[in-house]
Amino acid sequence: MIMKPILVPIDFSQYSENAFLSALRIAQKLNMEITLINVVNTLLDWDKLSSKEKEKHTDVIDNEIEAKDKLDAFVKKHKVGDVRVSTVVEVGVPYDQILLLASKLEVALIVIGAYGRGGEEGKFIGSNIQKVIRKASCPVLAVKHSLDGNSWRNMALTTALNEDEHTYLEQVLPLINKLTHSIHLLHINTPENFMSSSKSEVLMNSFAGKLPGLKVHQHVYNHLEVENGILEFCNTKNIGWITIVSDHKGGNNSYQIGVTDTVLFKTELPVLSIHKK
Repeated sequence: MIMKPILVPIDFSQYSENAFLSALRIAQKLNMEITLINVVNTLLDWDKLSSKEKEKHTDVIDNEIEAKDKLDAFVKKHKVGDVRVSTVVEVGVPYDQILLLASKLEVALIVIGAYGRGGEEGKFIGSNIQKVIRKASCPVLAVKHSLDGNSWRNMALTTALNEDEHTYLEQVLPLINKLTHSIHLLHINTPENFMSSSKSEVLMNSFAGKLPGLKVHQHVYNHLEVENGILEFCNTKNIGWITIVSDHKGGNNSYQIGVTDTVLFKTELPVLSIHKK
């Protein structure tokens, strides 16, 4: 099966370079292609401007030319091996252009560099990542560090145990299956959305049965807050990466996409976000 490409936004910071190096390891392992995108930031509706109107904005034109040169040089300085890497420079609002290209290419995954505590305000990735995570039609892997092979060995897959939740995991199951064979299926049980042991056991068994080819360890972890419960669990189990299945339109409000934002801010672990549109 030919897998769809990986999209990596690049702003030439160390964070976006970490995202590219992480995507490169995934691409090498799964025989995937990578597309890099850099966006020249402007509020102008660039694509709808005529050639004459564009000529008035020499600063944007110069930045676009410079970005293409920098992106080509960025690829050349890395050892990509057999991985095919293509580059795209767009002009506009960064998150809009990222999402448009992701949709156009029907990418399998967006890998994006994330700023953590103390990150620089207003930077390309830092200020756009939340909107990319919330609006992307594909899974988004946010990373703060360059990932190595050990990162994939121990994954926590968090779930609200909604009935149809497994259906939107299907888009990322081929990737998960090839990266790891063992996962920790995790539900955080909070006072606000308390679930009895008998009910959670039934739902956990049902969910685990829909993850073919994976060894699944089931956990119901009690905590006052979903976000801190996830983080506490991951620390106790030496988790290498976190997958959060978010149903912000579902009935369990504690599993809104805001959980992903908070976990990503507080952890140094890579966070793979999947949510129902």
